[in-house]
Amino acid sequence: MIHEEVLLPLEDIYRGGNSKSRNPHMQTMLRLVGFGDNAGSGFPTILEVWKSEGWIEPLLIEDTNLNQVTLVMKMEKEFDEEFWQKTT
Repeated sequence: MIHEEVLLPLEDIYRGGNSKSRNPHMQTMLRLVGFGDNAGSGFPTILEVWKSEGWIEPLLIEDTNLNQVTLVMKMEKEFDEEFWQKTT
């Protein structure tokens, strides 16, 4: 789990397309070597990969009292009722 203060509203993070870097110099360096962009596509990409693997959707939990956001990323499969019906 990652604990950190959120810089954007959670809805904007899920939607993507809005980039607000904590460390713009690091973001620029990663972009220059081909490992980053300023497109705000990071979290939507995570959601897409998790969905393609059938894993439980990552969850962002914002705690405004503590000024932190927790990202929960479980590598567990979503419950597949059709699969269980075929195997029982």
